[in-house]
Amino acid sequence: MVSFCLSCSSLLEYVSLHIYAYIGRLIDHLYMCMQPAFISVFHQCADLLQEGAQKGKLGESPYKALNIGILGAGAGHLAVLTPILLSGGGGPFLPALMGLWGVGSAVSSANLLKNGDA
Repeated sequence: MVSFCLSCSSLLEYVSLHIYAYIGRLIDHLYMCMQPAFISVFHQCADLLQEGAQKGKLGESPYKALNIGILGAGAGHLAVLTPILLSGGGGPFLPALMGLWGVGSAVSSANLLKNGDA
């Protein structure tokens, strides 16, 4: 009976490790496929925010929504990329990428604080 329980637990451990590894690879592939879309949307949001800043309308709701979106995207990217950086992975460009997302998040939060509540 003990050997049966041990074999079941090792089987569950084996299956769970492979499922987690598969899900991790799937998420990596999805992220790589979606990254060009994120970059193009981020660029459009930045252009619209620049236009709103030139007109002095950053306090209006569409610009607040864009700032919240950039802040959320930055926070999400930093939450995903920080463990990769801390584990020593990610390559030489990861700190620069994290810096860009950090700056984008900081500017968006400054815009939200300066121009009214979120």
